[in-house]
Amino acid sequence: MKVLGLYSLAPANGKLLSFPPGPQVLSILSSAELNLAPSEQPPTNGTTVADVKLRDSNNGPLGYLIPRQGELRLDGVAPLTLAMLHPGTLLSIGARRWFVTTQWQPEPSPAPAELAERKCPVCGGELKLAPVVQCTCGRYYHLEKPDAAASEPVLNCFLAGACGLCNRPPSLEPVLTPEPPEKLMDVVSGEW
Repeated sequence: MKVLGLYSLAPANGKLLSFPPGPQVLSILSSAELNLAPSEQPPTNGTTVADVKLRDSNNGPLGYLIPRQGELRLDGVAPLTLAMLHPGTLLSIGARRWFVTTQWQPEPSPAPAELAERKCPVCGGELKLAPVVQCTCGRYYHLEKPDAAASEPVLNCFLAGACGLCNRPPSLEPVLTPEPPEKLMDVVSGEW
């Protein structure tokens, strides 16, 4: 499962602010923290920066942003009346910066109906035979029981080795995609 979020580039912060479903108000609080709140309940102790609405797509969630504050920048440019927030975008408000990314967490679930007849790239069995997980690149693998011992007869094809499409090693831990680039982190921290 992929969740769109803003990764703080402030030195020693590194927190991800995840977008919940539904229309949101993006605000800077008096504590200089970025905040997301439902549109019906905007925070009273901050400045509204933008209105944001999420939308699912084949490659993960995207956000529509309506700017409400003059210092807001996307990739260094003042956004138009309606802008897209997608992974890889750099959001800036004054001297503060956030990297738009998705946090991917593998969660076994039944195969989507339109893919149920497709074959697992590892075992060759139909995806409908067991719960599946989607790699960050989009490929589906069986993942019946992630915590099973290697000797148990379960379909844990996702854990068999690196993805045959993107070569990412299997992991059950949350992963940021894309990851904030090291060079960007150096520039923001002043070490460049």
